[in-house]
Formats: sequence, C-alpha cells, structure tokens
Amino acid sequence: MNKRDYRPFQDLCELLLRGISRQQRKEVGAMVSLLDSTSITLRGPHFDGWTAATKTRITQGLKVHVGLDLAQLAPVYVNITPANVNDLSDALEMPIQAGMTYVFDKGYCDYNWWHQLQTKGAFFVTRLKKNANIKVLHKHSTVAEQSPVMTDEVILFGKKHLGGKRLNDYRETPVRRVVVEREGHATPLILVTNDFARTAEEIAGLYKDRWKIELFFKWIKQHLKLKRFYAFSENAVRLQIYSALISYLLLHLFHRRSGFTGSLFELTVRISHVLHERPATPELRDRRRQEREKLKAAQGSLQL
Repeated sequence: MNKRDYRPFQDLCELLLRGISRQQRKEVGAMVSLLDSTSITLRGPHFDGWTAATKTRITQGLKVHVGLDLAQLAPVYVNITPANVNDLSDALEMPIQAGMTYVFDKGYCDYNWWHQLQTKGAFFVTRLKKNANIKVLHKHSTVAEQSPVMTDEVILFGKKHLGGKRLNDYRETPVRRVVVEREGHATPLILVTNDFARTAEEIAGLYKDRWKIELFFKWIKQHLKLKRFYAFSENAVRLQIYSALISYLLLHLFHRRSGFTGSLFELTVRISHVLHERPATPELRDRRRQEREKLKAAQGSLQL
C-alpha cells in the first residue's frame, strides 16, 4: 500500500461520485446537500513524520470533507485534506451546483461565500451567529400557533466590511431569518437562508436533517475499516480512505439497483458471506445430493 499510488483510487471515487450526482439530478426534484467534515486521527511514531506539521489544537491527521445528498444518503462531493484545512477553505474550492440547497453549520460562516452561492443559483441554510449585525426589514410569514418556529423575518446584514477588510458583498441583499424553538434548550435556534419559497418549518427541518451526515461518518468508520490502518505513509492512508469510500458508493449503487429491501449494513453482511461461499455448479449440486441420499440411507439402516 505504501508503493501503490492512491490517485487512481481517487479518480475512481470521483467517477462514482459523478454517477451519484447524475442520478440525483435525474430522480430528485429539490436537491439538498449536507456539508460537513470528519477528522481521521493519525498520531504516534508511525504518523508524526507527515502529520505533526499540520496538526491543530483539536486533532492531528487528515480531514475528509463531504457533501451528502439528503435524498440518496450518498456523497456527491469528497475531498481529503490535512487536518489544518478548515471547512470554509475547502468549501471555497468546491464546485457549486445551480438549484442545489447547501445545509451547513457555523463553521462555514462567510457572507461573501454565501453571496457566491446565491449568485450561482444555489440556496443555503445555516445558523446565524448570535452577534451578527442585522437589520430587520419586515415579517416574511405568519407563524402558526403550534409551530416550533418563533419568527420568520426578512433581514439585511449590517456589516460593511468583513475580516481582512473585505467588502461585504451581501450587505444590500435581503435574506431570511428563521428563529426556531429548541426543546430542552433555553436559547432558540437562529437560522438564515436565501430560500424564500420553502416554509419556515421546511427550513427548520432541513437544518435538523444535518445529523444524517454524522450518521454517515459513523457508519463508514465502523463498517469500512477506518479505525485501523494497514500502512502508515500518507499515500497508504489516503488509499485506504478512498477504498472505503469506493466500497460505500458501490454498495449504495448495488442496493438501489438490486431491489434489496434490507438495510445497507445487512447487504454488507450478506455480500461478505457470499464472497466466501463456493459457487453451486451442477457437479457440486449432484455431489451434495448424493451425499444427502447416502446419509438418509445410513440413518435408515441404523433405525432398523
């Protein structure tokens, strides 16, 4: 694994991702992509030589950035970076699809990137920071009595300059603020979006669905051998990560096309068992039949 180049595996993974993305556009009406990342911790004498230089206060190793299609629960975007590449830096390089709704947390907070999403015909749903400088223009919709939504308003960002003295491209463009009551929390959830068509409840539901990408990360780490690495070079680790992602994508495609009604994990278990079974050739079936007949005859003789 140390000598085999990981890049052909990366190319195959990207080919499969494009296939998932085409299927998404073909079958799904409203496209939603959940954005997040997960860290692959790589510490110790075997890894420190190439991971120590990019470690952060929180982790050391690599980071896997993913865009997960909400309808198919399959990735449509993957990028593997050093641990010190933050989520926003990766998102700035990510291809943007028109018509897509991107759902992400406060780690992707950058008004100019949000404006870029809107300019390219995409939508976003994310959390708004508590200290955000905003101006409320008017109410967008009336909130139902039993709804968890507290307010639904149209706002403007008040900041003229962002970090690094950059001009705020979103300053004169209205966006929507949705405040949602959270059960068991003293403070509400404050969301911001450029989607004026969905209801406030639908916007809140999209952000709530973010937990599904956490389940995806947990699944691949538990079931696709990403807790223990078979070699220690950066090339070998990347190769193993791409192999795990390729396995997931192939399982996902087979699961959809085969009509298998069980879960993806059940399909994984079934395939792993089948791989170790000998194919049932006509000769093997005949031999098994003869063995069963001999066994029945022997059992009959013992009974007599």
